[in-house]
Amino acid sequence: MRELPEGWAWKTLSDVLSTLENGNRPKGGIKDIEEGIPSIGGEHISPFGGFKFDKVKLIPEDFYDSMKRGKLNLWDVLVVKDGATTGKVSIVKNDFPFSKAAVNEHVFLLRGIPDVLDQHYLFFHMFSPSGQSQVLKTFHGAAIGGINTQFIKNYHIPLPPLPTQRRIVAILEKAEQVKNWHSEQSRLLDDYLKSVFLEMFGDPMQNEMNWKIETVGNLSESRLGKMLDKKQIIGNNLKFYLGNSNVKWFDFDLNDLLEMDFSQEEQDKFELKNGDVLICEGGDIGRSAIWQSQLSDCYYQKALHRLRADEQKLNPYYFVHLMFFYSKFGGFKDYATQSTIAHLTGFKLKKMPIPVPPIDLQSKFAAIVQHTEKVKAQHEKSAKQADDLFNALMQKAFTGELVA
Repeated sequence: MRELPEGWAWKTLSDVLSTLENGNRPKGGIKDIEEGIPSIGGEHISPFGGFKFDKVKLIPEDFYDSMKRGKLNLWDVLVVKDGATTGKVSIVKNDFPFSKAAVNEHVFLLRGIPDVLDQHYLFFHMFSPSGQSQVLKTFHGAAIGGINTQFIKNYHIPLPPLPTQRRIVAILEKAEQVKNWHSEQSRLLDDYLKSVFLEMFGDPMQNEMNWKIETVGNLSESRLGKMLDKKQIIGNNLKFYLGNSNVKWFDFDLNDLLEMDFSQEEQDKFELKNGDVLICEGGDIGRSAIWQSQLSDCYYQKALHRLRADEQKLNPYYFVHLMFFYSKFGGFKDYATQSTIAHLTGFKLKKMPIPVPPIDLQSKFAAIVQHTEKVKAQHEKSAKQADDLFNALMQKAFTGELVA
């Protein structure tokens, strides 16, 4: 182990913890009940150190009262012991939404000796790359128990005096707040655009402003991409192409693009042009984004529709936001072909009726979107810089370089 500054010492977690426990569940498992105490499992712990409470199960209050372990307190550090999010760490802060809660049998609850270990210092160390690798050292697979309680004997933490721990925490918290603020601004800008859409065009599911209805086929030209056939990939005309997973809502993930051969005739058919809308044919049906020439000489495969709007009638920015509302509120249910997996076929897409506001109003909305996207891009750049700073500070925090 590396040498530490004067006054610091290497400790194992077993030296500095007062509590290590996981919860349990009622006999017969957790039932669906309308009132009770939230039971927090691994699925509720975010990879980024927070929580996500999409589907929280409840345990009866009398069972909670009888629990001898696993009840949550403010500043408890939680570690997922098995399952898909094994090793992920979170901490119960002031903004935790439940006054009472418990962990289930899949989550460890850790409390440090109060005069020795600051809980937030513990969280930051366990959240760091070094901490994560130490947590997972005893992980041998979810099928044979995940992480066991022995990990605290093998987990080493560099421990400065308590006042120094708190100074380190204060610095890291500030950097974390800056990072989170920029990320939150991006989310708020997304919400703003949804609000603007509804204000300008009304609820598209109800067409409450009585816009003219036309089919997608009368407003655009669309076609599915090239069928993927690995046998035909011989390397004569390899080109990058987009698949379903590359299309996100309003954006693209262009990391690790795949290649396949496109003949000259296929290049003419399937080359992407600026302003094309790419629409997912299956999976998250209708998920859409506008191609803005992010790459030259790029194509697409059959999992996607490419739509080229008649821009005298249909603005692509209006259309992709319309697709978002359709996707979230059941607008595709009458147009998706259902076998084992739902699909939006080319025929169904062309026949789908949509409300069509005046093109000048669509264009006004598009200008708002483009301006908002520029602001969002600035926040995302700043968020990346703040994230890099946070990570750099994390590396220095536990070596003594961050505080004198």
